[in-house]
Amino acid sequence: MAQLQTALLLNEKFGQYTVDQRPVPTPGPGDVLIEVYAASLNGIDNFIQRFGAFVETYPTVAGHEGVGIVRVLGDGVSNVREGDRVLFQCWFEADRGTYQQYSLAAAERIVRLPDSLSFDEAATLPVSFTTAAVGLYAPKSKHGGAALTPFWEEGGMGKYADQPIVILGGSSCVGQLAIQLAKLSGFNPIISTTSRRNSEYVKRAGATHIIDYHETPYSALKDEIVKITTMPLKIVYDAVSNEDTQKTAWEILAPNGSLIVLLPPADGLFGEEKEDGKRKILIFGNVNDPEHETSGFGRIVAQNLERLLAEGAIRPTAVEVLPNGLLGIQEGLNRLATGRGVSMPSPGFLFDCARIQHIPSPYTPSQVRSYLSRIGWPSIPDATGDRKKEDKNVVEFDANLANLQLLVYLHVITFPMDNSDLHYTKEHFMAVRPEPLYRRMVLERKGSYCFGQNGLLLGMLRGLGYRVYPVAGRVIEGPKQEYTAQLHLVLLVQPHRIPHELITYAVDVGFGGTGPVRPILLADGGTEECQHLAAGASDEWRGGWVWGSSPPERHRIVRGSYPASSLETSSSDHTAPRRDWHMQFAHTPLGKQPEWRTLYTFSEAEFFQQDIDAGSHVVSTCPGLFLDKLVNMRRFKVTVHEFKSAMANAESDEMDEADSDSVLKALDDLEGVRWMGKWTLDGSKATKRIGSFKLQEIEIENERQRVQTLREVFGLELKDGDEKWIQGRPAALPVRSA
Repeated sequence: MAQLQTALLLNEKFGQYTVDQRPVPTPGPGDVLIEVYAASLNGIDNFIQRFGAFVETYPTVAGHEGVGIVRVLGDGVSNVREGDRVLFQCWFEADRGTYQQYSLAAAERIVRLPDSLSFDEAATLPVSFTTAAVGLYAPKSKHGGAALTPFWEEGGMGKYADQPIVILGGSSCVGQLAIQLAKLSGFNPIISTTSRRNSEYVKRAGATHIIDYHETPYSALKDEIVKITTMPLKIVYDAVSNEDTQKTAWEILAPNGSLIVLLPPADGLFGEEKEDGKRKILIFGNVNDPEHETSGFGRIVAQNLERLLAEGAIRPTAVEVLPNGLLGIQEGLNRLATGRGVSMPSPGFLFDCARIQHIPSPYTPSQVRSYLSRIGWPSIPDATGDRKKEDKNVVEFDANLANLQLLVYLHVITFPMDNSDLHYTKEHFMAVRPEPLYRRMVLERKGSYCFGQNGLLLGMLRGLGYRVYPVAGRVIEGPKQEYTAQLHLVLLVQPHRIPHELITYAVDVGFGGTGPVRPILLADGGTEECQHLAAGASDEWRGGWVWGSSPPERHRIVRGSYPASSLETSSSDHTAPRRDWHMQFAHTPLGKQPEWRTLYTFSEAEFFQQDIDAGSHVVSTCPGLFLDKLVNMRRFKVTVHEFKSAMANAESDEMDEADSDSVLKALDDLEGVRWMGKWTLDGSKATKRIGSFKLQEIEIENERQRVQTLREVFGLELKDGDEKWIQGRPAALPVRSA
């Protein structure tokens, strides 16, 4: 065996993790050397790095739990053999951390794994199982528990039948194991809080009743529990343990009951019985805790976990495998620190759980107010409301999701998709820098294509106080769905405040045609969980899909990969890593399985102004793109009455009677949704549609008629004589009628 190994080292208190070499430790009496195959991330590792807790000797190796294969036995070890697959917990010593290739562990407190359990699944169990077991069964002491009779002792299995228990946070790793142990002890009902998207997951663990904390705030939990049981609650296990949950848990706890928490109580008091016998218990779930080592409880927990796994009586929790080995650990710890667990990732977060900064806007508050006036914002803030934010003037504005949705709607019905400056001006140039873009769109009342549309909105959102940045997209073209270069622009916005400030939405006002017209939660709409609400969100934070301009048009984003990628994952099929988002649309009639088609892909890498300049130059000068065609599309507001009138008086080439009935039902059911119609200019024909219903068509014979149509129908302020600048270009029509 090699004398050196690769490890993730923390060289000093409050330092940064670095990958380096360190010696392979030698097991002493009672220890074994384990080759680490997988290590679970734990919040304690953040406490070590960020707060200097638990560790005094540096450099050190963190990592609190792991799985692997026993390679070397220390003296006196007889309960395991070399080659055994095991899970184990560590203590706060460099030789016993799991963020390295080889780690030491106490042989009497490791657990042999059945062949049916993978390393990845088993890695979710050491700390979670121990924390659940200590909380419920450990004797009363400093790091002890509620002192219930363990199910593994004689008379313990099912002992607490017909006694209720409440477990807050049932979808967490500890919550999952606490539910399973409560079931073995016979508790009934087992009441757990979780989100709607995780309800089935929690029921599979053994919960009999689910309370959705989105619909029932913790302040109203007591009233909801009374509907389920009136029996006194002697055990409440708080696997969330924030201030709100601890307060509620204490209120619902019966006299002489035990509240089990994972984080220090807000009042700092635990382990002491109150006058009514109620007791708060702060758990430290490690079989190597000196208290559990001395009492033998740690060894007993390990022995019983081994038996339960062999019998298939315990289910591992959901697991997410992070890429990049030791190099991926810091990213995972960052996610844990911001409240986004690794095993059950919440929709709506950027890849590395990043927070978008407040970036100064290129526009003055006066220009931002002019923009709001141009799009018809209901109430324009005056200059007295301007305030300082991040040392920059920002218009006084409530930068939230509801206002973002309205801004996007007003923007797309105000500014047409338009590349007329490329054809009807002497310069044949599309402005995409902030100042000329403002002049063209806000003052001269023209439109733009993606780089201009989203570029203008980017600056205005920053001027209104939103945290937003631009990313690049690849448009998918042709029947073969071919990927173009990065010639599209998309915005990513974080419109919420603490504690949900990392929830992110994709916004695109510049695709035109079948492009999206509403913010979309940055979540994989192809997964079942995103058909429900995002974790920690209100009812308006919906993943899955959003409506397009008019029903049945819908949009969603899904995780995907670039087919020509040079990268591959470590999975058996060697597929490319899914690092891109795919924007998709469906026009499938409602009530039928949607047929999704990809419009474009985008990544989360930031696109800067120089990138926008370069992309715009390419699309406006290369043959086959905007150089060869005039692009114009204008959306307009449509009421439900106007939509129904169009359906009654116009024909659709896409819908039969049953499909139309489903759209009518959607219009009636979706009160408050803002719908849109479209005017499109395709060469020598302008067409007005609401959905797939054609209302009007204008045939255009020459450039003078086309300029007139652009002025009167599309709202562009072109001048008489501008048609001369398009002559000789591929997109030109005849100068006059033949």
